[in-house]
Amino acid sequence: MSLGSLARVSTLGLAAFLAGATLGLLASIYHAAFFPFGLIAILLAVGTALAGVRKVFVVRYPALVASAGMITAITVLAGSDGQDSVLISANVAGYSLLAGIVVIVVFALAWPGSSPTSPARIEARQRERKTAP
Repeated sequence: MSLGSLARVSTLGLAAFLAGATLGLLASIYHAAFFPFGLIAILLAVGTALAGVRKVFVVRYPALVASAGMITAITVLAGSDGQDSVLISANVAGYSLLAGIVVIVVFALAWPGSSPTSPARIEARQRERKTAP
């Protein structure tokens, strides 16, 4: 692996982790707002973000790193601080958020990606080769 590709992979990984952590922060804060509509909106945002990352990148590691950042932020914010305040309470909204995030992350990472060698892409490459001078 060259230094340029290593820098590109690490930059992408850092950006994905920070994006996931930001989404986890927003999920922790807004999941109980206007329950159940806030929870539904957050779960839709998480699902859309992870599906978008999986669609844009062929490899899985950006979605994996974004999921790790989101789960890290949610885990940190679920614990109590020194003043016994929590952002994710042990109630229906909190448990629904945690279960929903886990289900979405598992499906987003386990969903098969689009193969770069799909029949449509192979056919498109063959047409390009035939028309090339």
